[in-house]
Order: sequence, then structure tokens, then C-alpha cells
Amino acid sequence: MPTLLLVDDEPAILYAFRRVFQEPDVTLLTAGTATDGIELFSDRRPDVVILDVKLPDLSGLDAF
Repeated sequence: MPTLLLVDDEPAILYAFRRVFQEPDVTLLTAGTATDGIELFSDRRPDVVILDVKLPDLSGLDAF
């Protein structure tokens, strides 16, 4: 099963992704900050990362 990491601080975006990507088809990991996203990426090694550009702690481009 593929794993998707979504890094976004907007609740509406997180909610929409949770509605669309559900187990058992996809494992969805979410993070609200770049720091949390980097940690999840290091720990879980997802297949796909969707990264917001404007995050509260770092730019998404810096996190990339």
C-alpha cells in the first residue's frame, strides 16, 4: 500500500485529503509544520510528499 505525506497547516486541506485518501488503499500521514513533516519523512519514508509552500515554521521550499 502506498504512503502519502501531506504537509499543510490549513485544516480544510487536511480534511479534504483525509476524505479522499483512506486506508486500505493509501496510508495518509499528515503534518502541520515543516519540522513535523521532515520528522515524519525521516521516520516513515513515504512514497509521495505533498508540501505546502507557506508553513508556520519554515518555507516549504526550505523544507524541500
